[in-house]
Amino acid sequence: MKLKASVIDIDYRIYDSGEGEEVELRMFAKSHDGKNILAVERGFNPYFYALVDEGFTAEDVKDRIVSKEFQDDNGNSLSPVNVEIVERKRELSL
Repeated sequence: MKLKASVIDIDYRIYDSGEGEEVELRMFAKSHDGKNILAVERGFNPYFYALVDEGFTAEDVKDRIVSKEFQDDNGNSLSPVNVEIVERKRELSL
């Protein structure tokens, strides 16, 4: 089903799936005929981009992320699921 809508906001939340905590992405939108829409994507893995400063390589940054220990808000140990090197698209000046 195709639907034309304008995205208003996107967030994510952690929920109990019955098999443990998981993340769902939520997209809030308004259809062109004025109806409110909530689209939910479960199984979403949060991610971030790391910019590489001069004097470093993308491989340096990847190695540092992989070797670092992370913790959640409860002090539980976390490890990255995946680390990829990607080329950022150029930003548009408006």
